[in-house]
Amino acid sequence: MIDYSQVKILRENKVYRMSDVVMGYGPRHQIDRETILAEPQYRETILHDYLVKCPSTCDKQVFVDVVQQHTQRYNQANPNDLVMHVRLGDVMQPELAETKQEIRCKSIYHTYAQLFYKHGQWIRQHGRVTIVTALHFGANELNGKYYYTEEAEHNSFETLRRLVEVFESWDMKVSIQSSLNVDEDFCFMASSQQFVGSTSKFAELVSWCLKDSATCHLM
Repeated sequence: MIDYSQVKILRENKVYRMSDVVMGYGPRHQIDRETILAEPQYRETILHDYLVKCPSTCDKQVFVDVVQQHTQRYNQANPNDLVMHVRLGDVMQPELAETKQEIRCKSIYHTYAQLFYKHGQWIRQHGRVTIVTALHFGANELNGKYYYTEEAEHNSFETLRRLVEVFESWDMKVSIQSSLNVDEDFCFMASSQQFVGSTSKFAELVSWCLKDSATCHLM
């Protein structure tokens, strides 16, 4: 049985947003870069170490090198297991959709259903899957969006349960990897040999860091 209480809820993760900070997306990425470099709580994190080297640009190889150094600090994925990232949290509020990517996130279960149809045989052959997820809420005071709501939490767990039911119907063993430490979850995915990424730039960053021998399917 899956213990859904282990899934972490990041209610106000407005600063440490990997894809926006690394790729330079969104209206607040420059402010957040400065905050990560200045505030002690972010020292010895992936983003801090990356920004020391690339404070205003996006350098893929530098990011990969930093992640490889940090990966040694955390538990790594079993090379035989399938690792799947599921983006939950504020993306489960349809009224907040501003881009086609966000709209796809709102129907995330249907997106994964398409994946199951296309790659079901490949998925089932693993026997074990680790779902990496957390309920992420950007809580952006600059535009008043991406705040925690009970509706978004309910929709997130409902989607997660439906995905787990599919894996269990295939007699696959399912586990959850979820941490309040974003680096821990990121490094776990980056260490995987069989990775399925969500409809998010976060998963794209993970794909940068995978070994050449890894198999990767992005939504």
